[in-house]
Amino acid sequence: MKTLYDIAKATGFSTSTISRALNNSGYCNPKTKAIIEKAAKEMNYRPSNAGRVLKSQKSDRVMFCIPDIMNPFYFNMIRAISERLSLNDYYFLLSYTMHDKSEEFKYLNLLQEHYADGMIMVSFDFNEELVEEMRKSNFPIVATNMIPNLKEDDNFDIVYVDHIKAMYIATEHLILNGHKDICVVVGNLSEQTSQERLSGFERAMNKYNIEFSDDNIFIGDYTIDSGKLIAEEISQSKKKFTGIVCSNDLMSMGIVSKLQYKGFDIPNDFSIISLDNTEYADAIHPSLTSVDMKQYELGNLSCKLLLEKIIDERKGSKVIRLEPELVIRESVRELN
Repeated sequence: MKTLYDIAKATGFSTSTISRALNNSGYCNPKTKAIIEKAAKEMNYRPSNAGRVLKSQKSDRVMFCIPDIMNPFYFNMIRAISERLSLNDYYFLLSYTMHDKSEEFKYLNLLQEHYADGMIMVSFDFNEELVEEMRKSNFPIVATNMIPNLKEDDNFDIVYVDHIKAMYIATEHLILNGHKDICVVVGNLSEQTSQERLSGFERAMNKYNIEFSDDNIFIGDYTIDSGKLIAEEISQSKKKFTGIVCSNDLMSMGIVSKLQYKGFDIPNDFSIISLDNTEYADAIHPSLTSVDMKQYELGNLSCKLLLEKIIDERKGSKVIRLEPELVIRESVRELN
């Protein structure tokens, strides 16, 4: 890699003159500037990003940490973040945490080493240990789930969709269509997101005085394969369910696929409703009734708040709550 010193050796000008010419910083004689630019082009010179960061204290990039790179839930978030960053000449580093707490800590440590100017963090579990690590950061962070026990001096922003309300809406839709024998499919119940979504299901069932037990609860991992395994469990359950409320579209797709393979009709044998409203929801048959979790808005507003901290140097913290929205399609039937 060629440096300023190589250009200086080739042209005879000082490195400070070359720096002014190539960075448009300070006066440089036009003829001198032309000679330097020609030499830099011929030598295929590229400025050192490390040196620029050291001088400006800005990397012009942010980290976007997600737990699952295969989940279509994040596609519209990625699009929104990319679009807003490009308007501000910023870039993002997509960081795959693999649904692993140690990976989340690793990327927080990298942020502290100024690999980026800030971070948008998606996690299924903003537990106290993770939140304390975020509080130590000297760089802006936006969390994409509600964080309990917030402190007045917390240095991070929050943009989130109400998971409890989303699952309540989904469960209520089945109930209002006459279903009482309803099961729920969630993820690992040691994690915040799964706890919130199960809470939404329980609130709706209690609101309408419908009895349920642990036998109504099935645990997956938000993947298609886990949905297929759960479909086997549901079809063989001693309880006979007419309605399934599922925590995300991927598991729902696995459930629908497996139940149809086993000869069941959707929605006549089982009605199913999901959360996320990804493009996949409209790509299967029957099309999937799903709750829109506002992924584009989530990414756009998260990025907006982050850039306010980085570029405008905004102080304090903001919390923005987004409303989930039911999108009705074909996978739920009304019972007589």
